[in-house]
Amino acid sequence: QEGTLPRSSFVAQMMCWERVHDTLESSLADSRDEAVRAVWRPEMARTGHIRADMAHHGEGSLNDQTIAATDATVTWISSLAQDDPRALLGCLYVLEGSKMGGTILRRCLSEAYDCPPEHLSYFWASSDTSPKPDWDRFKGRMDPALGCREDQDRAIAAAGDMFDHLTEILLAIGVE
Repeated sequence: QEGTLPRSSFVAQMMCWERVHDTLESSLADSRDEAVRAVWRPEMARTGHIRADMAHHGEGSLNDQTIAATDATVTWISSLAQDDPRALLGCLYVLEGSKMGGTILRRCLSEAYDCPPEHLSYFWASSDTSPKPDWDRFKGRMDPALGCREDQDRAIAAAGDMFDHLTEILLAIGVE
């Protein structure tokens, strides 16, 4: 239907996002890089929220293209964790920024799926009603952690690549 997101597509997206978030969050938590340690906080993790949402919305399936796109994304994140952990902060930047749009999506999805907002907890900010305080704290740690131009450039490049990877996943979900 035009203007709607089938629940199966939403569940497929959550399945993919769970793997992406789990890989990134584990990589950030395990990193010994001082910049990563200065920015990452356990309360930023959203994998548990995704799993709770998936438990409510049911099981889904993924087509081969979606599996391949998700595999490519988590493999890329894992390689960054080994080769350039500070670049992971660019990936985190993208996912933290997505909380802004999540406040709008949460309302729409709640209406579309006739479910209470607590079953869309992935889209919640840790400060409950607005992602702005979370974003401000994140930026307050991120800016000084990436103090040199080279680190900033690598994080920006990784953010662009993260957008591309997530786009590939979303496009693959739509393939019949």
